[in-house]
Amino acid sequence: MYKNVFIVSKPLQYFNATNIATVGYRICLLVNNFYDAENVYYKIKKDSLYWDKILFFETMQSAYRWVLDNKKDIEALFIDSDYGATKYKILSQIRNIDIFLYEEGIGNYRKKLKEKGVIGTLKEFSYNLLGNRNYLGGSKYVKGIYLYDKNRFKNVHPNSLKPIYEFKESFIEHLKKFRDRDVFLNKDTQKILDEVIDKKVFLYLTSWSIFPQIEESLKEYSDYSKIVKPHPHIRKDTNSYFHKFDYVLKGSDIVEIFIYELLVKSEEVVVAHHGTSSLMYFLDCPKLKTTIIRQS
Repeated sequence: MYKNVFIVSKPLQYFNATNIATVGYRICLLVNNFYDAENVYYKIKKDSLYWDKILFFETMQSAYRWVLDNKKDIEALFIDSDYGATKYKILSQIRNIDIFLYEEGIGNYRKKLKEKGVIGTLKEFSYNLLGNRNYLGGSKYVKGIYLYDKNRFKNVHPNSLKPIYEFKESFIEHLKKFRDRDVFLNKDTQKILDEVIDKKVFLYLTSWSIFPQIEESLKEYSDYSKIVKPHPHIRKDTNSYFHKFDYVLKGSDIVEIFIYELLVKSEEVVVAHHGTSSLMYFLDCPKLKTTIIRQS
């Protein structure tokens, strides 16, 4: 049987994976790598029409073990990252499969991935020596890359011969039609959107931790409706800073959907962040203002 397998470890990856056209059986391997992932899995398994089968894995390693054990039955594998020695070893063991990388965010448009210090330089040299290149999609085992902005990628990597494929729809069009939005934007989150209609909103997108410097911005925008969106990898329901906000989103919410709805319904949206990719699809919106929170 022709099987297309997608490895997904973040909410946005799931969104993008559902925007790739395939022929034949579709399997989603959902990894417990973000807040409330198991509940998300059960909701998708119950309601989603995107998949013929969905499986849940506690770790990325166990997901790839499943791929390795079933590689004879897999025609195409879609992943979000192909870089590094560990991933190189894994992909070398399943090189009979057509492996494709799909966009997750701004990292796909960086000239190279950062390696720190002398050891990092040696790692990069060794990785290149094996026939790879130091960017997402640069593995010699990857057959092609799915991107929203082909020209941007080609401008960054003009010498890349890697085939570039387009998603079925633009990011915004897919966002409008996304059939599983209720899984990642539940009734509580929808209620927040209803309560900030025509209001000025301050939205803080955290990093893996919450920076104390956010308090300065909270004071600056004290008359705004204040919302915090924890990073998907933050596994806690509460934080000592959460009480400073009017609303707290779930870590499993797809924040791009939420931002899109805010820009439609609110008077103004100020987003504080630490260099997020979530805003790259909305930068031309006049209602949107951004501020970067830097660590002192």
